[in-house]
Amino acid sequence: LSYERIATLRAAGSTQRWAVFKHNLTESLHTRLSISSEIGVQGLINHLGQENAHYVVLRFFEKLPQLYRDGGDIDLLVSDEDERSVKSYLQLHPGPITVDVWTVSRKSFNDITYYPPPLAKSILASKQQGPAGAWVPAPREALLSLIYHALYHKGFFAGIPSSVSPKEVNQNPENDYVGAIRDQATALGIALDLNMESLDEYLAQEGWRPKLDTLAKIAPRNKWVWRRFFSARDEEEM
Repeated sequence: LSYERIATLRAAGSTQRWAVFKHNLTESLHTRLSISSEIGVQGLINHLGQENAHYVVLRFFEKLPQLYRDGGDIDLLVSDEDERSVKSYLQLHPGPITVDVWTVSRKSFNDITYYPPPLAKSILASKQQGPAGAWVPAPREALLSLIYHALYHKGFFAGIPSSVSPKEVNQNPENDYVGAIRDQATALGIALDLNMESLDEYLAQEGWRPKLDTLAKIAPRNKWVWRRFFSARDEEEM
């Protein structure tokens, strides 16, 4: 809130003085926002459609407008041009449903972009209508972006088997990443070995593995990335 002025108003034959404040919507740098229960997921999807927002629901959209799991959230990838309007709408209607808003160019994920900008642009360019009228990535981009998220955003927390350090793999992941990747790959007729190292090689073949400098920025917060790409280098330099 910011102070504007003192206003004199007439009511019932008398005057009253009111302090006038303005509610300022900040240009949020945060990705984690929310939507009210009154508007709900369907209302948010409808609003984004009415505004012709260039966006996709990145993953776990199969049950929309229901959330994929109890306590789950919604991850949106939006164009740079639509970031401000989408975030402003969410700021105006906060509530218990968490909505993460990622963009093409803003470095909002540990000082890097959520996806490398060329990949983010390809995800948005592939969009097609999915459940509840929401825009979602095309099947190929949905699979690739889900694997990218599981490996480079979640790491061992995704619960995908790994030969790098099997004991560090989370045995109780919040989402069934292995099952989701398997189902999407099967629908596309793609045979994948469902372990982190094989999935990383698949992304490399498809041009979706991050460059080494990006992996170096991910590694301090992702033990799997560090162990796979940098631990041997460290040992050689010691």
